[in-house]
Amino acid sequence: MKDFIYINEYIFPVKIAITPEEQSYGLMNCKEPMIMAFPGKKQIKNFWMKDTILPLDLIFACDGVITDRQKGVPYSLENITSPHSSDLVVEFPEGVLDHFPISLGDKIHIKYSIKTVAKKYDYNLYKKGML
Repeated sequence: MKDFIYINEYIFPVKIAITPEEQSYGLMNCKEPMIMAFPGKKQIKNFWMKDTILPLDLIFACDGVITDRQKGVPYSLENITSPHSSDLVVEFPEGVLDHFPISLGDKIHIKYSIKTVAKKYDYNLYKKGML
């Protein structure tokens, strides 16, 4: 079973970065959409594009609502900062979102796979290779 992100009526298969290691690696050297979920951690998020080979469109969200969209330039060390507290960031290859009418204020939610749920709720077992 895969993980999915729902934005309005649109469904996108995604890779979810739950662990701190996954979140720090992000989409570096990767080509599929990725979600960085920070459950219970609403705060200003900062990213850079070091070692990220593709230009990205980033969506920032909080409490299931899209609050900002920004562009990421490959290999840039410039900070990409959310203007508002976020608990969810979605990275898409640049241009994907141009095909969908997605705007600030739209609803967004995640459907987690069983493996992701297990990783999310029992990170210690995951880290030990038991999941």
